[in-house]
Amino acid sequence: MAANVLASWAGHLVFIASGFVMPRLIDGKIGQEALGVWDFAWSLISYFALVQGGVVSSVNRFVASYRAANDVDGVNRAVSTVTVIFAVMGAIVIGLTLGAASLLTPVFGERLGEHLSDARWVVLLLGASLAIQIALSGFGGVMTGCHRWGLHNAIYAGSHAVSVSGMIVALMLGFGLPGMALMTLTGDASGRVLRCVLAYRVAPGLKVRPSNFRWSEARQMLAFGGKSFVTNIANLLLNQTINILILAYLGPASLALFARPMALIRHMRTMLDKFANVLIPTASAYQAAADESELRDLLIRGSRYAAYIALPMVLVLAIMGGPILQVWMGERYAQGPVLAILALGYLGLLSQVGTQAVMTGLNAHGRPALANFVAAVCAAGLAAVALGVLEWGLIGAALSAAIPLSAANGVYLPLYACRRLSMSMREYLNQTWRTPLSCCAPFGACLILARLMLADQPWLCLATGCIGGGVMLAGLYWRYALPESLKERVYGTINRRRSRPLNVPHA
Repeated sequence: MAANVLASWAGHLVFIASGFVMPRLIDGKIGQEALGVWDFAWSLISYFALVQGGVVSSVNRFVASYRAANDVDGVNRAVSTVTVIFAVMGAIVIGLTLGAASLLTPVFGERLGEHLSDARWVVLLLGASLAIQIALSGFGGVMTGCHRWGLHNAIYAGSHAVSVSGMIVALMLGFGLPGMALMTLTGDASGRVLRCVLAYRVAPGLKVRPSNFRWSEARQMLAFGGKSFVTNIANLLLNQTINILILAYLGPASLALFARPMALIRHMRTMLDKFANVLIPTASAYQAAADESELRDLLIRGSRYAAYIALPMVLVLAIMGGPILQVWMGERYAQGPVLAILALGYLGLLSQVGTQAVMTGLNAHGRPALANFVAAVCAAGLAAVALGVLEWGLIGAALSAAIPLSAANGVYLPLYACRRLSMSMREYLNQTWRTPLSCCAPFGACLILARLMLADQPWLCLATGCIGGGVMLAGLYWRYALPESLKERVYGTINRRRSRPLNVPHA
C-alpha cells in the first residue's frame, strides 16, 4: 500500500509542476482575463463528467473483489459491462458539449466579450477530451483494481507531460487558448489508448467484448456508482458552481484570482485522494473475507495517516498563503485570506479521506455522499447571497464553501463511520488525531514565527519557515509516525551498506 501511494504521488508531481507553470505563462502571455476564461471553460466542462454517474468509481472495487475470489469470468463481465456503459456516456458528453458551445453567446457572451470565440473552441475541444476519457475509463479501473498503481500513474503523468509540453509550444507560437485545448485533447487521448493496451498485460485472461455485457452486472455498478454520483454532484456544486457565480457577478479577472487558491487546494486534495484510493480495494477485500477487526484497524490507520499528511499542508497554506501566491503569480494574486479560509475549511474533508475510502470499499458511502450534497447545496446558496446580495467578494465565496464542508466531513462523516463499524468516537479521535496534532504543533509555530518576522520578504519567509519547521517535523514524524517495521528496514539497509566490503583491485 505504501509503495502504491508513493507511486501515485510521484505521478502527480507532473500535475503540480504544470499547475504552477501554466497559469503564470497564460497570465504573462495572453493576460489575466484569458486565464479566467480558461478556468471558466474547465468549470463548465466539469459538469459533463456527471454523465458517468459515478460508475467509474465502481470499476476497481469490482475488479479487486472478483480477483480476490479468483473469478476471471467475473472480471471480464464487469469490465465489458462498464465499457459498454462508458461508450454510451461518451457519446452523450459529445452532445452536451455541442449544446454548451452553442449557448455561450446568449448566456455568457457579455461577460466573455472578445474572448467568446476562443471560449467556444476551448469548450468543444475539452469536451471531446472528456468524452474520450469517459469512454475508455474502464481500462484504468482494471489497472487500479489489480493494484498496478505505479503503471497507472506513470501513464497518467506521462500523458499529462505530453499535453503540457504541447500547451507551452502552442502558447509560445501564438495559438492561444484553442491551441492549448487541442494539445490537452491529444495528450489525454494518447494516455487513454495506452491504458487500453496495457490493461491486457496486467490482467491475464481479460476479454472485453460486448457479448460479455450483463444487465445484472450493470445494475450493481450503477447502484454502487449512484452513491459516488451524489458525491460528484456535491463536488461540482461546491467548486465549479461557485466559479461560475464568480464569473457571472465579478467577471473573468476575479475568477482568475479565486481559481489560484482553489488550484492549490485541489492539488492538496488530489494528494490525499491518491492515498485514499489505495484503501478502497483493500477494504473491499477485507469485507469479502468478513474480517471486521482488520476493517477497524484500517479505518484508524487510514484516518491517522491522512491527518499526518493533511495537517502540514493545511498549515502551510493557511499561514503562508500570501507569500506563496505572491511568489507564484505576483502581487495581484496574493489573496492570502482567501487561501487561509479555504485551507482551514477543507481540513475536515482532507483529514477524513481515509474514512471516506473505507466506507466506499464497504459500499457504505451513500449517507456521507448525501451529507456532502446537502453541504454543497448550502455552499452554492451561500455563495449566491454573499456575491450577489452582500457583495462580500472573494472572501464571501471562500466562506460559503468552507463552513458547510467542515460540518459534513469534519463532524458527520467520522460519527457515521464509527457507528458503521461499532467503534467509540472518543477512541477513534484519540487514536487518529492525538499524535498528528502533537507533531504538527511545533511546525505551525515555526511557520507563524517566520511569517511575523519576515512578512515583507516572501521568498525568505517561505524558506525559513518551511525548511526550519520541516526539519523539526521530519524528526517528530520519524519518531512517532513511521511504523517500527519500516524504520527497522531502513536501519537494516543502512547497516548492510556500511558492512559491505570495498572492492579494492589487487596490484
